[in-house]
Formats: sequence, structure tokens, C-alpha cells
Amino acid sequence: MRSCSTIKSFINQAVTVILISLSICFLANATDVHVDLRNQSKVADGTMTYPYGDIQSALNHAQSGDSILIAQGTYTEALTVDDKKLFLRGGYAGGTEADYSNDQGGNFEQSEPEKYTTRVQGSSGKPVLLLQGYETSGSEISGLTVSGGDVGVHFEVDVTWPWLDSIVLSDMVVEDNGTKDEYTRGGGLYITGSKHVIRRSVIRNNEAGFGAGIYLDADEVSIEDNHITGNRGHGDHGAGIYQTGKVTITDNTISGNRVGITAGYGWGGGVLILGQAFMGHNRIHGNESPSGGGGVFADDGAELIMEHDLIYANISHDSARGAAGIYVDGDTNASSEVKMTNCTIACNQGAGIFGGNGVYVEQQSSAELINCILWGNGGNDFYHDETSSISAVYTLSEENISGKGNFSADPLFADADNYDFHLRSQSGRFYRADDGTEQWVIDEEHSPAIDAGAPSSPYNIEPEPNGSRINLGAYGNTVEASKSITESEGEGPAEPHPADGDGNGIITEQEAQGFIQSWQDGTVSMRIAIHGLFLARKGGSYNYVETLPEPECWTPYGAD
Repeated sequence: MRSCSTIKSFINQAVTVILISLSICFLANATDVHVDLRNQSKVADGTMTYPYGDIQSALNHAQSGDSILIAQGTYTEALTVDDKKLFLRGGYAGGTEADYSNDQGGNFEQSEPEKYTTRVQGSSGKPVLLLQGYETSGSEISGLTVSGGDVGVHFEVDVTWPWLDSIVLSDMVVEDNGTKDEYTRGGGLYITGSKHVIRRSVIRNNEAGFGAGIYLDADEVSIEDNHITGNRGHGDHGAGIYQTGKVTITDNTISGNRVGITAGYGWGGGVLILGQAFMGHNRIHGNESPSGGGGVFADDGAELIMEHDLIYANISHDSARGAAGIYVDGDTNASSEVKMTNCTIACNQGAGIFGGNGVYVEQQSSAELINCILWGNGGNDFYHDETSSISAVYTLSEENISGKGNFSADPLFADADNYDFHLRSQSGRFYRADDGTEQWVIDEEHSPAIDAGAPSSPYNIEPEPNGSRINLGAYGNTVEASKSITESEGEGPAEPHPADGDGNGIITEQEAQGFIQSWQDGTVSMRIAIHGLFLARKGGSYNYVETLPEPECWTPYGAD
């Protein structure tokens, strides 16, 4: 006789098989359901000929696995996706009243949301789009403009268990949602669960207490290639993005967000990290906070890795802390840690008397930098309290900081006033015009940050000639890295300068600084040592002119 546990196991297996079979059956029978508010005929069955006139009717009639194709227009309604895996796509041309009255139907062949705007206009007191029920997991929503609700898109948590996973939001505009209540969470997006993707969307001009743009309490989420801008946080933490859990944030523009509007104080204008995060290739600029972390705030045990990020022109108004660019804070029980590689932190403005406008660290926390550039932050790039640390190697900064390969010299940005932080190069600098055309520009000056990174860092993505060494800053080891001067352009054919340690015709800033030490030790003349530094700051590459006396015989490459 079988035991109860054996029978129970058999029943569970059978139920699982049945559920899987039903899911396969539903997916196999998945259909397209059409919506167009211009269908004023007496027939509405979701076909292209007779689409539903409102979106919620389509949601109610759809089965899991169906695609809902929504024509252009403004749909005034609050939507709920309830326990169904659906694919909502806006941006279709649709038809006219006459098309539907004459049984001709609409055009649902291709989604073009930039051409055909599908707007869902909500109202106060509820989200515009509510996703609930675990079977909604795996849904995809694209091509919609969502506005006017207390929250734009809300992943429900009170009745949904387990929480949602694997939702994709793409090619959306989420704007003008939220409230001015300083205790609410999520103005544009309220995201919970795991394994979600938010990509190629504009999230702008939303309001909330916390996470006015995106409130994120989720794991393994990817936020990629979005514009998160102009969101207003009325509480004291995180206006653009408020994050807990685990997240990857890449290739986004995060700009013009402001925190603490109602509270009067606050941290994390652009991004607040409270969990684990990887950030890469983002532009974080023009964000503002009253109390620190204008650009990025890593707080209460945060673990943040940043690579190839541009953090510039952010503002902090705190009278003590600078902390305009990046603010790292912990407490007695939770130290925060930030590691930055090839980041450019420039032109950030802090009012605090302690400085640290670039990187500010306190409360048993740490920041590590390699291959970075800090410049134009009021000359006050770094601050840490006695419980914390900042370490840097192969980093160019306006404020001197000890560490291997570190130095202070004008990085020769292409156009810092207009926030072009590519490095000037006598061999070629990447330039993208307003119309999107790309070209390589030859400059008269050559940045000392070219080929100044850690020798062990990869440089293989940089275009040739790349000097077989990574550039400093956000564009190092990218396809937009400024080009190196080749040895043939800069070698000294007869006699290399004494500061040119490897005799390749190029004097790096590090070589020149080391040679200055030799002069101070009394082993070389002051004139030759100073001239070596002069050559390094003229780009490093030089010619040898035999007829001139030392040190004038070593002339900057390209000099008349």
C-alpha cells in the first residue's frame, strides 16, 4: 500500500504536468488583440477590422500569451493587468472612424511610437498601469506614453505573491505622474520583484517622496539606455533613482533630478544606492541635492561599482559637505564601498567648507579610484573623515592625492564649458556633431591623460594608434578613446631627453614627475628637469634638434 507522502508526491507531479500543458496550450493559441479608440462602429471584437475601443476591455478579454496592439491616441483610463502574461505594444497607426465603419479595419503592421503616440492618461489616486498576480510575470510593455497617475507603472505587492519577475518595459515615455507628498514611493515607476528590464525609455517630470523617477525594491534588475530626467523628489532620499536590492544601471542619461524639495533637506539627487549596484557608461549631470550626493549617493552599506561613468555639473548646497559629485556614507553597522574605474568627475559644485566636491566619504566607508579624472570641482576633489578612506592610483586630479601613477595636470578636455570631456589629441579625437555625424578631429594640444592609465588595464577597444596603454577618464578603452601619438611622430632620432625613460620619444607625466625628483636629489640640472615637465604637459611627444643647445634641442612635437 502506498504511503500518504507517496500519493501526495504523485498528485503534485500530476498537477505540475497539467499546469505546464495548459501553459503550452495557451501560448500555442496566443493571438493578437487590437485596440483603437476611433472604432465607433457597433462591433468591437479585438480584430483588426473591429478593434476594442478601450485598452482595459482588451486586457479583460485577452488570454495569457496574447499580444495587445494599441493604436495611436489618448486613452483616458487606469489599467490593470491581472494574473496574465501579456505583451502590450503601443505606437500603431490604426485607422479612422470611416475605416471601421466601412469594415476596412486599421493598420497594425508596425509599432512606431515616435511617430504614432499611444498615451494612457490616468488620474489621481491610482496608478496608470497596475501589474498584479504572479502569472503576470514575463509580460512585456512597450511603445506607451503613461501619464497623470499617482504612479506611472506600479508592480503590486500586497496581493501578489511571489512578487513579479521578468517584466520588460521598453520604448516608453513615463511622464508627469506622482504627488508632492514627501512620504510616497515611486512617481514614474514602482518596481518590486526580480529579473526585470527597463530599457530605451524616457522617465521624466515625475514626483514622489522617494524615487520620483524610479523606486526600485528588487533584485537582478537591468536599467539600460534610458533618459531619467527632471524628476522631483519631495522626501529626503533619491529623486532620479532610489535603489535597494541588486541592479545594473548602464548607458543611461540621468539629469536634472532634484531631491528634498518639500523636506528642505535630502541626499541623492540623481541616484541613491542602498544595495548592490553596477553602474557603467552613464552620464549623470545637472542633478541637485540640499545635503550632499548631488549626482550619486551610496548609503548605509551600499556596494557600488562604477565604470566609464561621466559625473559632471551636479550641485550640493550643504554648508559643511561638498559631496556634489559622489557621496559615500555608512553608519556604525554598515560601511559603504564604492569602486570607480575610468570615471570622469568634473565641474561639480559643492558649497561645503570641507570640500570633497568630487568624492566625499564618511562614516566608516571607502572609495577606490583607478584610471579616473577629477577636474573643475572647485579644486576640492576629495574628502574623507577619520573613520573612512579614499585611495587612488593612476588618477589625474586637480587636488593632489598620493598613490602610484597619480598626477595633477590640465587634462585638456575637448570643451569642458559645453561638457565634452573627450581628450584633445594631436593624432585624433572623437567628435559627434548635433546632427549625429561622427568624425575624428586633430587638435594642436595633446592631453597628458592619454596613455596614462594603469599598465595592466585592458586597452584593446581603443582605436589605433592607442599606445598599447589605456587612457584615463570615461572614454578610456572605448571606441571613443582619443588616439595616441605614434613613436614615429614623436621619437628623438639622435638623443632622447633624459626624462624619457624608455627612449620612445614620448615623456609621460609620470616620467617627468619622477625626473623632477632626480633634480631635487641633485643628480640632474634644474633646467633639464623643468623642461621635461614642460614637454610632458605639451603632449609628451618631442623632436630632437641637434643644432640647438640643451634643453631647447628637445622641442614639442609639431612645434615650428
